[in-house]
This record gives sequence, structure tokens and C-alpha cells, in this order.
Amino acid sequence: MGGSERYGSKCWCIFPAKGDAIQISADRIEVNSAGALLAYGGYRNINDDYSTDESFKEMIVYAFAPGQWKIFYGASCFDGSAVCRD
Repeated sequence: MGGSERYGSKCWCIFPAKGDAIQISADRIEVNSAGALLAYGGYRNINDDYSTDESFKEMIVYAFAPGQWKIFYGASCFDGSAVCRD
């Protein structure tokens, strides 16, 4: 495991208010009461064993201020398309 997937177990696509969509790795995303988009994750060791690693701390790995993002969705890590569930 290397690169951005060390910071989260899921792939997300975020459309900023201006510019092109970006893909990030994070465990979860939340929109707070002020309208900021916060992506949470944490650095993983090489074995991805963060669930038993006492040094793992959830942290914000990416953030957009209110009004600086339009939409977000769970994305395919292969091609960035939306991941849907029936």
C-alpha cells in the first residue's frame, strides 16, 4: 500500500465550486452544521492494521470551506465513476 490510499479506505469524488472534480481517499465524509465538507481518515501502517494500532488517530485529511464545494459522492477507485447500490 502506498500513496493516498494510506489516508483512507474509501474513494470519494468532490466537485469544488470552481474547477474540475478531484478524487481523494478517506474513511468518511461529513458536512458540518456550517456547511464545510470534512473528509476524515488517518495514516495507516504498511499492513493497514490501524484498527489494532494504538497510534492510529482519526483526523481531517481534506476540507472544503462552506460554499467552496458543490457535490460529493462515493467513487470507484478504478475510474472515478459513481458507486451505486440497489
